[in-house]
Amino acid sequence: MTIAHPSTRAVRGLELYRERADEIKHVKGSVWSVPSCSRPGVYLVDLASGICTCGDMPPAGEVCKHTTAATFARAKTSECAGCGRRFRWRELVELVEGNHDGPTFFDGDSLCPACADAAGVEH
Repeated sequence: MTIAHPSTRAVRGLELYRERADEIKHVKGSVWSVPSCSRPGVYLVDLASGICTCGDMPPAGEVCKHTTAATFARAKTSECAGCGRRFRWRELVELVEGNHDGPTFFDGDSLCPACADAAGVEH
């Protein structure tokens, strides 16, 4: 049995996410902004199409480190049902029966702390 090892790009993408997650931003739709490690500026990654503006041409079946970092950022964040901005899961307040009132939000929605406070949600 052969054990698959992550590519160097995948390992570097995970390291990029771990070191600079706060700088990886959701732009719109499936597009994310990921900082460059070697120069000032950012690259845009479209996760739907798998295209990154970095110009790295990985072998078939692999993606560049920026795409890997954006994929981690998407998986580790969610959109606030109040303001629409993305936050790390651990920062969001999940609405459950009894911690909110009113018809604006529903059980299962997640709110950032500011929107939770504005809606009177206990957290």
